[in-house]
Amino acid sequence: MPSMLIQYTVRAGQEAAVKEAVRRFVAAIAEQEPETRYESWLKEDGRSFAHLMTFADATAQERHKDADYTKEFVATLYPACEQEPTYEPVSLLVSARD
Repeated sequence: MPSMLIQYTVRAGQEAAVKEAVRRFVAAIAEQEPETRYESWLKEDGRSFAHLMTFADATAQERHKDADYTKEFVATLYPACEQEPTYEPVSLLVSARD
């Protein structure tokens, strides 16, 4: 199950627009990718975000990457960011959940 951690900080004044874009994006994932686990976190500064996504397999990850709603989210997000988001593959070490 491939997992990815994405982090970014948005410019001052872009917080509300990005939060709404994140909500729409996650709703589309929930509807179109029921096998994908996707969580979005807002850091204490109110402008920095972290997203953790886990896909069923590499094919599901590619479908996500190529989806129209992903492209729409990226087109909204990137211009609002202070710097380009970082993407890091991560692996689950341990969890209190199944």
